[in-house]
Amino acid sequence: MDTTMTQTETTTAQCPRRDRGFTLIEVMITIAILAAAALGFFSAHIWSLRMDTSSQQDEIAMTAARQKMEEVKSTLFTSIMTCYGPVGTETDFDVPALEPVVAGGHVGHVAATQPELNLSLYEVTVTITWKGVSDTEVYEIFSVVSAF
Repeated sequence: MDTTMTQTETTTAQCPRRDRGFTLIEVMITIAILAAAALGFFSAHIWSLRMDTSSQQDEIAMTAARQKMEEVKSTLFTSIMTCYGPVGTETDFDVPALEPVVAGGHVGHVAATQPELNLSLYEVTVTITWKGVSDTEVYEIFSVVSAF
């Protein structure tokens, strides 16, 4: 029986296990752990970007609604119903930075009504409805405009 060992067999037999490097299973486990951590990081990053976009859209909607409400308030009281009432000509408007829910539709709507008991007041509602990041978003403000 031949008891001679080759150089490779001698080195392997004499070296402790740690000096030989990592096994394939250790490398695969490490890669799996790193992949799971990276997936979690990227998921959080994508969620953060979506929330940032949603926040920007909310700010645009609020600004557009406030501007439209100021426009209504600056209109002559006697012209509010003509422009923004049930048969008004300026009830719908667009906000270029927001996508309408219905293709070709409008994002903004103004509705002015007059309470039956007080003819010197108009109730004005400005509504912004747009296709948000994940669902339909709505922002609405309400104000009362007085003749005085």
